[in-house]
Amino acid sequence: DDRAARRTRRREAGFDLVAVAGYTNAGKSRLCRRLADDVDGEIGSRATGPEVSSGRDAPSEATHDDLDSTLATGDRLFETLSATTHEATMDGRRTLVTDTVGFVDDLPHDAIRSFRATIDAVREADCVLLVVDASDEPSAIRRALHTSLSAIEGTNGPVVPVLNKVDRVGVAALETVVETFETVVDELRSDDLPVADSLRPPIPTSARDGTGVGDLTAAVADALPTATATVEAPNSGETESTLSWAYDRGVIADVTYAVDGDGVTVELAGRPSVVEEATRRFGSS
Repeated sequence: DDRAARRTRRREAGFDLVAVAGYTNAGKSRLCRRLADDVDGEIGSRATGPEVSSGRDAPSEATHDDLDSTLATGDRLFETLSATTHEATMDGRRTLVTDTVGFVDDLPHDAIRSFRATIDAVREADCVLLVVDASDEPSAIRRALHTSLSAIEGTNGPVVPVLNKVDRVGVAALETVVETFETVVDELRSDDLPVADSLRPPIPTSARDGTGVGDLTAAVADALPTATATVEAPNSGETESTLSWAYDRGVIADVTYAVDGDGVTVELAGRPSVVEEATRRFGSS
């Protein structure tokens, strides 16, 4: 219940929720570090897009114990032992990216129950990044995909597969990985596993050197739920207050003031529920 309430508050604050899932040791934590706006005081090595918040009375996330400014990475099983969340900007969209516990083969049922937080974060996310170690042997990739997707079963949002560690893989080997992925997806569809219908085309990346990260952030932004609206409002103190509220939630695309100064045209884009609420507020200004 606490986790569900937290997700609701974050969405109301204008954040999209992205979960990073996959087989253990696939490079999830390193990818999260690459995507995060600020981890350990270092800006992520990618273009973060335009500012989307005015910083005025922005809803604070500091009290949530799963938000973290550090992120451990390591080449060992279960380097990530609990789900942690980091802010990231995806082509201008304000997101909270959750690094989840990695899946493994043949988990006992008692252990599967202990992964409930990870499963919930994945199933309830607006978008899921399913990370696969592209440098593994095809048989290991097949096993990892089956294990991860079977554990997830179904998601509310799209799933963007991430073929990570391509810096270790040649062109021919990468083609084999893509073919393996497509074969597994066909098998899962034959088994009527719901998550198979949520899968988007895979994105080759390297969390180590940044290859493909720009393509990945664009794919995530495209997969996120989006609504747009244009509203006309009077140039008043109430409108300025609503503008501040909407800026803080990252849904302002453009603002144009009338030449005579009597009105304001506001272009909105972002989370559907937040755009709807912003439209209502501007209408009552």
